[in-house]
Amino acid sequence: MDGVYSQDGDLGYVEQYLNICEKHEAILIVDDAHGIGVLGENGGGLLETLGLSGKIPIVTGTLSKAFGVIGGFVSGRKEFIEYLRYYAGSCCLSSSLPPSCIAAALISLDLIQQSKEERKVLLAKSEYARYKLKEAGFVTTNSESPIIGIITSSYEEAIVWSERLLKCGVYIVPIGYPVVSKRFPRLRIVLSSKHSYRDIDLLVKKMSKISKKDYQYMERRKRSSAAEIVELIDRATKGIICEKGFECITIQEICERADIEPALFYRRYPEGLAFYKEQFVRNHDFGLESYNDSILDKLNGTGEDLAKILISLWEKVTQDELFSSFLRMEFLRNAPDAAKEIAKTREVNTCKMVNLFASNDGNTQTRKIQLALITAGLQYLALHKDISTFCGVDFNNVAIEELQDAILDLSKHIIKK
Repeated sequence: MDGVYSQDGDLGYVEQYLNICEKHEAILIVDDAHGIGVLGENGGGLLETLGLSGKIPIVTGTLSKAFGVIGGFVSGRKEFIEYLRYYAGSCCLSSSLPPSCIAAALISLDLIQQSKEERKVLLAKSEYARYKLKEAGFVTTNSESPIIGIITSSYEEAIVWSERLLKCGVYIVPIGYPVVSKRFPRLRIVLSSKHSYRDIDLLVKKMSKISKKDYQYMERRKRSSAAEIVELIDRATKGIICEKGFECITIQEICERADIEPALFYRRYPEGLAFYKEQFVRNHDFGLESYNDSILDKLNGTGEDLAKILISLWEKVTQDELFSSFLRMEFLRNAPDAAKEIAKTREVNTCKMVNLFASNDGNTQTRKIQLALITAGLQYLALHKDISTFCGVDFNNVAIEELQDAILDLSKHIIKK
């Protein structure tokens, strides 16, 4: 039996079947391919949720779902596994997985056990999606997992709805016989923790639109200019970044804001969203123009000079939404490579300026640490000021002149010149 059934998303009656099997001396095999990694406190699947870990004779699963690689596994008592190795033709006549896949699976195993919050979020979003779909009048399967089936009157209708959704920027696979009963064709949704509540609301809105009997898809105006498409995509991306931040960029919202078809996005960026985001970061200066030799030539390395630079930085972070969003992206747990590269470039570009202020007297290393503390603190305050007060000061209501005086006084204590 299954732990989580792949097409309905409902949960198997494992406890009941286990009792029957023990009564009649039968062996229960549970395939929890769709539950492991998604259910359970530590991602152990439905069996962990039910408190049956280690009590099922044979458990099978896959590495191609939550683990994100390839391969599968059969687990059970040592004697049984040894028996399979020698007598199961499908095992003894097959090749082992590549070491790279095994290494990736082991890393995934660690990540799965750490992703407790992601599982809670995913299940909450799944419940929300089921509720919103039913509220909109759709019939769904008896799901208790991120797999949700939207029942259609016929397989042909499922195909039509799928095609309409794809034109609206939503990809959902239609499912029909023999995968499911002829009576219950469907669209099959599989949510991830990366889907937002807004994504779900948008899906329901578009489902309500494309499922109408009189629905007609209207082609958007065609744009033959590749340069125009790039400009529209970049402009839409800037809007998303300024409103929500880098982590909220999706192809779906880019195309909606740019008023283009997803096909046009992929035609311009066939490598996908991740490649585009990296390229977008690399193609935008994000404040690096502030550090050049022409500016350096005008500085004498005084406390007044340092104060002017710091105030300029404050204004850059508070007024340039792209730059402030970029700084926030650097703080992400898995910051993009492009962000790391620009951070390193910024460090190289500011080296001469830092040396100008750090080497005029005293301990150079101490002076650099002081410059780092005040610069990082100023950036943090600029990013933090809309969230709450800091040290009892509401920096939204601090006049720029007052801030200048405070920074100048602090700069003179650091720079004895």
